[in-house]
Formats: sequence, structure tokens, C-alpha cells
Amino acid sequence: MSNRFLYKEWINAGYLNYTKSLGRFDFQLGLRLETTRLKGDQLGNIEKPESNFTRTYANLFPTFYTSWKMDSSANNVLIFSYGRRIDRPYFQDLNPFISPLDKFTFYAGNPDLLPTFSHNLSLSHSFKSIFTTTLDYSKTLDGINETLEIRDGIYYSRPGNISDAQVLSLSFELNLELRKWYSITSYLTYMYRSFESQLYTEILESSGTNYNVNLTNNFNFGKGWSADLVGFYTSDFIYAQLFIKGYGQLNAGVQKRLLNNSASIRLTVSDILYSRIGDGVINNLRLTDADWNSTFDSRAATLTFSWRFGNSSQKKQRHNSNGSSEEQNRVKS
Repeated sequence: MSNRFLYKEWINAGYLNYTKSLGRFDFQLGLRLETTRLKGDQLGNIEKPESNFTRTYANLFPTFYTSWKMDSSANNVLIFSYGRRIDRPYFQDLNPFISPLDKFTFYAGNPDLLPTFSHNLSLSHSFKSIFTTTLDYSKTLDGINETLEIRDGIYYSRPGNISDAQVLSLSFELNLELRKWYSITSYLTYMYRSFESQLYTEILESSGTNYNVNLTNNFNFGKGWSADLVGFYTSDFIYAQLFIKGYGQLNAGVQKRLLNNSASIRLTVSDILYSRIGDGVINNLRLTDADWNSTFDSRAATLTFSWRFGNSSQKKQRHNSNGSSEEQNRVKS
């Protein structure tokens, strides 16, 4: 009840962008300059004095994109891109206040968290927008992950810049119309991750491979009726200090368009098989074996009615969030 954390952050940015087309080639170059200033203040109480922190940093973020239409009909397109990006901590993760999760575990934020920077390269080939193959590589510096430390038999969970990570992935995407009333979208990714960092009294060195598969079935029955059935599975994977066991999920939905297609009613059911679980092992704890098992409240049925009214032919007002939507996502649920 004594937790009162005041946080302010100012982000200023300037952008330059250049595009050029040469025959079958398209190019785009970009450069963004960002400056960030932040101030946090955890108000004190009779048990603990007030604490505060400030930080200022500036960075450049280049981007490059090029595409090549390999034939005159553009059936085959090759795309390469590079970008440097920043991911800032969740606001709550900067709050140093210690809160109990259960009688064995306490959670605290980390005001010393730094933003995460990554270099991302992607090479993809697309055939008629039906089949796409993509090779991705990313190098992440000061990656933010959950850390767990044991002191006097108590677990302390807090975020930390604990990993320099590398991720290499190969993915395949298929969009196929098998019948006029039935189409599928299939997605498969095979991924290698590696992490390396100093972690309290231990050295964190972890790596591993995993795969993700997703299959979406779309049905169009006519007379305004449609449905979809979506399933996905993620195999066991390493994520910094954690070994997370695989899980899958099956979702379905049915929809009916009404009022000359200006309205619709939709029923969706998520996690039909109730298979979304959290199960894993915590590594790099000295003289300790630790794991966890969680069952999520993931099965739900939702009925939605949507109705668009007014002048549908009027052009929608353009809105440029200038990146503010990404910052809004830093409010941790």
C-alpha cells in the first residue's frame, strides 16, 4: 500500500527518408535520431527512504530496404532489409518497489535497466505471394529478461539486462486457396537462440533450437457465413535463464454478416482443448533445482456484434502515431 512510483519520460526524434526506383529494383534508406530523458521517483515511507534516478541518452537508427522483381511479371520477388531498433523497458519494470508474489517469491523492478538495442537483417523470397521463404538474423545487446536469485531461501524475481543474444531463423509461409470456399495459411519457423551474460554469481551461457508451426483454415460458406479454425504449436525452447516447455492451442470462430454487410455477429472460442500451459525449468541457480507449472485461464467464448454506420464512402482521416503506440504497449498488464 506504500508503493507510489512517479515516472516521467521525454522522447524526441527526427527522421530522414529517401526512396528510389531503378527498373525492377526499389530502394529505401532511412535514418532516425532519438534523444531520451527520463526521471523516476519512488516516494519514501517510514520503513524506507525515498529513491530516485535520472538518465539521458541519444542514438542513431539507420534502416535499409531493397526489393528486386526477378522477372517481368513480378512472380518472384527478392527482398533484403536491415534495421537497428530500440526496445525500452516496461514502465513497471523500472519501479524498485518490492512486492510479494507468494510466501517464497518477491518481485522487484530495476531502475538501472538500460534499453535493448538490436541489429536485424532479413532476406526473403516470395513466389506470387503464395509461398514465401525468409531467413532472419538478429543480434541483441543488453537484452531484458527475468532473472531469479535466491537469498536466505527466498526467490527474488527482477528484470535485468542479462543477455547478449543471437537469433537465427528460417521460416516458410504458404497462402493457398484450395477451393472457392476454403483457403489455408500455413507458417513454419525453425529457430536457433543463444544467450551469454554475467548473472549474479553465475555465468549465463545457454542456447538451443525450437520450431513454431501455425495453420489457419478459412471457410466461406456464402450468404454472409464464414468460419475459421486456427491451431499452433511451439516446441520446447531456451530463453535466457529459462527452459520453457512446448505448448499448443486450438481456436475457432464463426461469423455472419448482416444488414447488407454493414454489421456482423461473431462467436469465437479460444483454447478449445485447454492445452495452453506454462511449464519450465529455471537454470543458473547455485545449488538449487527449480521449476514451475502454471495453468492459464485461456479457454473463453466471446460473442461480438459490430455495426458500421454513417457515410462509409468518406475517406478515413489519416493518423500518424509517430511511434506512440509502441510506447503505450510498455504499460505492463
